[in-house]
Amino acid sequence: MKTLKGHSECVLCTSIYNDYVFSGSDDTYCIQWDLREGKVIHIYSGHQDAVRCLSITEEGDVYSGSFDHSVRRWDMNGVMKLIEDEQKLNQQIKFLEQQQADKLKESKRKGGTDKKATSPGAKRTGSASSSRPSTGKSRPSTAKSSRPSTARKKK
Repeated sequence: MKTLKGHSECVLCTSIYNDYVFSGSDDTYCIQWDLREGKVIHIYSGHQDAVRCLSITEEGDVYSGSFDHSVRRWDMNGVMKLIEDEQKLNQQIKFLEQQQADKLKESKRKGGTDKKATSPGAKRTGSASSSRPSTGKSRPSTAKSSRPSTARKKK
């Protein structure tokens, strides 16, 4: 027997749809659970008071009634599509991260980093100003003064 934990207040109602169970609670949320995994699939929020009842249609629309005097309709199929899209995106991100890690390993294996450039006393590449030692002197400003000239003009 699995115990599904996720609500912060007492559960007032449940409804089962295929491999999912929905629960409504005093915490104002409806939670969709995967019965096989025992994990939260989605948290439906929007009620301002306790969720007192739940009903699910054959098409996958979830209706919840609340002590806030409202009935809300949730599109479970839309939520499941978003979750599926998110999972695909996460898989693509992991694939790209793995490709990047593999390229980095290959570069290191082939000696892609130039050890001479990082050794002490080695000639460094880059802008000339970044390799010059500071003299402590500041350069004169080339900006024009915004104050008016005090010199008198001859008549």
